[in-house]
Amino acid sequence: MIKFHRILLLTLVAVFLASAAGIARYAADSCTQSRMYRQLAAQTENFPDDTVSTGNDFLPQYQALYAQNSDLAGWIQIDGTNINYPVMQSKHDPDFYLKHNFEKADSPHGCPYVQANCDLQTPSDNILVYGHNMKDGTMF
Repeated sequence: MIKFHRILLLTLVAVFLASAAGIARYAADSCTQSRMYRQLAAQTENFPDDTVSTGNDFLPQYQALYAQNSDLAGWIQIDGTNINYPVMQSKHDPDFYLKHNFEKADSPHGCPYVQANCDLQTPSDNILVYGHNMKDGTMF
């Protein structure tokens, strides 16, 4: 009987440790993602209004981000909220940014994105942006 309790206890301790490690990894990823998106947002601020765009349709403040990742489709920011993120579009893998961040690294937070077949060059009143609603208050 003691052997059974010992095996049960060891199993429960292993489950607890695995769960704690998963929660810690999620919390660390959350902090990393928040820091990365704050840094990206900071790169887009404080640009002079007379800066000229070079070569593509992006505003000058987004040129450096486009150079880092050409999947950049735009930026979404809503005043009075914490929504201030790049919006991505992967033409080859429609849901790539569901589980990847701006740097194309695996992340459960993902990154806001539009469908692969969405034509952003054609003016439209409606563009559907996909994103997560995370319990840590990030994303949508």
